[in-house]
Amino acid sequence: IYYVFEFFSCLLFVLSSAFAALKYSVDKEGFSMTNGVDVDADESSKKSGLHHPVAFHSKDLTKGHFLDIVKISTSTCPFIVSIGMDHKILVWSPMTSPLPPPTQLPVSGRFLPINDVVMSTSGSLIIVFSKSGVVKCWSRLSMSWVWTLQIPELANTAPLECFFRKKIIPTNSTSRKKASGTGNLTTRKSKLRKESTIQEDPDSAVDSATPPPSSSNQITSTATDPTKKKLKSRGRTSIPAHQQQQQLGSSSTLLQHNRSLSIDSTFNRSTNLSLLSRNTNKEFVIVLKHGEMLTINCEDGSVERTVLTNLEIVKCKKLSSPRVNDRLVCISSEGSLVVATVVNNKWKVRNTKIQTESYNSGKSLVTPAVISRSSSMNMKSLEAIQQLKNHMRQSSQVTLTNANYPVLNSENGNSVSESNPYNNLTSNEHVDYSEAVLVTVPFVGMIVRACGLKCELIDVQTGTLVKEILIGQFKKSTLQVFYPEPSHCRFCGCASVTSFSIAYTELETNTLIAHTFSIDNKAKNSICLRVERDPRETRCLGFASVSEHQHWLSNVEGWCATDLNMLMGVRRKEKEDISNASDKASYSSSFNLLQKLNVSEMKNRRTKQSNNFQKYPKLSDIWEGWTMSATGHVRYYDIPDGDDSGLLIKKLGPVRKFGHKSIIVSFGNIMKILYLGNDKLIEEGDHDTEGLSPASQTSTSLSFINRRRKMRLMKYELTHSTNFNDSPE
Repeated sequence: IYYVFEFFSCLLFVLSSAFAALKYSVDKEGFSMTNGVDVDADESSKKSGLHHPVAFHSKDLTKGHFLDIVKISTSTCPFIVSIGMDHKILVWSPMTSPLPPPTQLPVSGRFLPINDVVMSTSGSLIIVFSKSGVVKCWSRLSMSWVWTLQIPELANTAPLECFFRKKIIPTNSTSRKKASGTGNLTTRKSKLRKESTIQEDPDSAVDSATPPPSSSNQITSTATDPTKKKLKSRGRTSIPAHQQQQQLGSSSTLLQHNRSLSIDSTFNRSTNLSLLSRNTNKEFVIVLKHGEMLTINCEDGSVERTVLTNLEIVKCKKLSSPRVNDRLVCISSEGSLVVATVVNNKWKVRNTKIQTESYNSGKSLVTPAVISRSSSMNMKSLEAIQQLKNHMRQSSQVTLTNANYPVLNSENGNSVSESNPYNNLTSNEHVDYSEAVLVTVPFVGMIVRACGLKCELIDVQTGTLVKEILIGQFKKSTLQVFYPEPSHCRFCGCASVTSFSIAYTELETNTLIAHTFSIDNKAKNSICLRVERDPRETRCLGFASVSEHQHWLSNVEGWCATDLNMLMGVRRKEKEDISNASDKASYSSSFNLLQKLNVSEMKNRRTKQSNNFQKYPKLSDIWEGWTMSATGHVRYYDIPDGDDSGLLIKKLGPVRKFGHKSIIVSFGNIMKILYLGNDKLIEEGDHDTEGLSPASQTSTSLSFINRRRKMRLMKYELTHSTNFNDSPE
């Protein structure tokens, strides 16, 4: 019996101990699980931004236009030019604190409506185009119109491309001796100083509202002499002007009465207005649709004509690359590539043959100019070989198309159905280049030509087709290219990038689609941009080894690509977010009052408040900002309302890039500069890449480009003022 009693006692003790231990452990686990759920909910709510929303920084440009803004123009200078439906041309100075009122450029009624506006890189000159074909130039030095032109070809149309460029002063190449060379240089400088020395005429007045000339048969200028004959030399037509001293003495480059010089001129305490205005070494280039280019001297308004091609030009862009002369890249109506290069202020034009089989084929590349001069391989033989290769490639593509192979999506690897519209593309179809789009890749001297459902990356120097990309239907004005700061290739030393992206807005919907190309190899993750590639090359990888990733975002209204390898824009909020915001606003605005009312009065008051909200919504309740990186990571930001909400709008106005990390968005008659980080919008700082992903942060091997840009900005701050209408006391 004692053994039985001892056994049951031990069993009871073990069971009670196990029950107590189990109960304690279960209670502790349940408590921790409950707390864990609460913590996760708090963290998710914080990440979603419901309790702590992140907003863009904003600079509001208000109290300028009283109607909607239809045009915005920017450049590398800290000024913004806006054109409204009220026919006002305003120049803003957003980098000045406090924000000064905008400067209005006076225009007469006969000059309206305004078609386009272009500003120089320093902000000293502004060119305005009228729909009637009149072109006027505004000088910041004299705060007046300096010359006016009548160009009949620009009537009811806009130029394909127009830009400012600095003329190169050529040296005397006839003298080869060192001693005489130094003397000639000194003599030339002294002569230039004597010729450019101009005495101020205090009695001269400026007519800022000069009417445009009535002649429509030829280009005329208010700063030129119509009695002189046209000079023709080497296929160019030159319209001469008065001599420099007579022109500057009588034209509107002199100052008005009772107005002192601006900061641009008072930095150098000289009376040489020709050098201070910095117009003597500048020219303005206009490209017309019928294949002609106009070069206008910014000093006196004289015009030179150059024929680029006899065909109609569809698209034209300026291409600027380091250590390379300025180039113009044009696409004709037949799809041919026309490249014009400036050499000693003279444009040299050549037709570039697009070589579709040269990239990564192991063949040495030569420029089309060298090929045309070669006796063994002229252009006709090259075209014959190219046609034979195209015929062989077409036959192989037809064979593959009949096989009905499935197409794989590069993003998720899922197979696409055989009804993919890309499968219906055949190379023997006639391509209509009238709707072609041209985008430049400035640093490496390449272009992106998009036509139909195909996008091509072409090297301008050799005409090599580097990459062919299949895209969707897009809006013509939305195609943009962005990539990180180039660095040196670790194997060959050429320029390379970690990713290359092409973005556009879909034609029928407001969906943003981005195609990003990168290399998945972790050891060799940079895309080498060297065109002369060999398929046996194993050290560095080019576009033949890239993989494509697609990303998209819906309800996008306006966006731009920044210099930080990311997209930045504004989208319309979802309907659920707008309704939630309206309920929240109506409840919070009358919460204290509704507590004292009965239930029926609370419902009526809430309905009334919601109706008032629908009549007068805020910008932040309808629109939201967003950023998308090259890897497809999207972040959403609130838009500050500001003091003035502007006019009620259903659609955003023009959106433009400003500086290197901000955009300008027009909401009706007001504009907002949206950015992240500090307010150094023009100069790139060291902390601008803190919010970027490690994949988008590149090496600083080619940081000399940024150093040069910073040096130019420092020089600009010393010689210029960020206030467009600033003058010394």
